[in-house]
Amino acid sequence: MFFQPYVHHYREIRPAILLDDGSAGVAGVTALSTCRNMLQWHDMHSAPPEKRSIMNNPLAHHITSQAYNNAWANHRLLKACGQLSEAEFQATRVSFFPTIQSTLNHILTCDWFYLDALERELRGEAPHPDCYVFFEQDEPFTDCAALHAAQRASDLRLIAHCRSLCDLDLARPVTILRDTPQVDTRQRMLAHLFQHQIHHRGQVHAMLAGTRIAPPQLDEFYCAGEAGERAQDFAELGWTEDEVWGQR
Repeated sequence: MFFQPYVHHYREIRPAILLDDGSAGVAGVTALSTCRNMLQWHDMHSAPPEKRSIMNNPLAHHITSQAYNNAWANHRLLKACGQLSEAEFQATRVSFFPTIQSTLNHILTCDWFYLDALERELRGEAPHPDCYVFFEQDEPFTDCAALHAAQRASDLRLIAHCRSLCDLDLARPVTILRDTPQVDTRQRMLAHLFQHQIHHRGQVHAMLAGTRIAPPQLDEFYCAGEAGERAQDFAELGWTEDEVWGQR
């Protein structure tokens, strides 16, 4: 079995990413447009199957499973947060960032920051000359539904990026032109991105525990025997177990 170009999920979300939804605001429309463009790019520049076979690229396959886990956890967490009132979503709490809204926005803007660098390197482009542009707004979304849609678009980009990789790609250096330039292998930058999301999702999870909405279980993804626990989420996301895990 081989990784296939990320056509299925592009088709699944295509109506959403082509919709100029004013309720999402400028940031939301921009995020959806970027998602559309990058998924189209991955469809057109997919590597040949022999390059991306699971058997020949176990590390890239693991990285891809991390991207799926990331999207699944975000989906579950944002579904729960979507049940909060606006006041609850924006209420000051005890955490690194003071609200659920601000923490979720931070997760998303950092995703944009790192995804841009990863995608530019894969396309053979120079690093972004102004990488801090992704943080011009600390909180581009004040509405949880719009934030959820933008996070979903970002997660699809990350999955598409990881599915396009072979193990050799993970050793390539990726540069971000911070004040002091950052250079890391793609493997290390992706590992950092996944850990960053886990770190801040945990903070949102803890803040949710202080509300009337129960925080969702986020650790029933990897074990084969727990497929039933994630079946509803996979259906909502348009995934199958075979698609996510491939050859085992």
